[in-house]
Amino acid sequence: MGEDHYDCEVNRDELSMHWFSDALNDRWRDGWKLGQVFEQAGNTVIVWERRG
Repeated sequence: MGEDHYDCEVNRDELSMHWFSDALNDRWRDGWKLGQVFEQAGNTVIVWERRG
């Protein structure tokens, strides 16, 4: 079976823009792009999608 196409993480605290910017750049370097961000029950859910 190949690598996963999607990955998700939940941020249960206030979303720091500094942390989020670092996470976006780190994930991009690792071959991921931001798929979607949404809020559910007061938590921020971040969906990452593997590039190419």
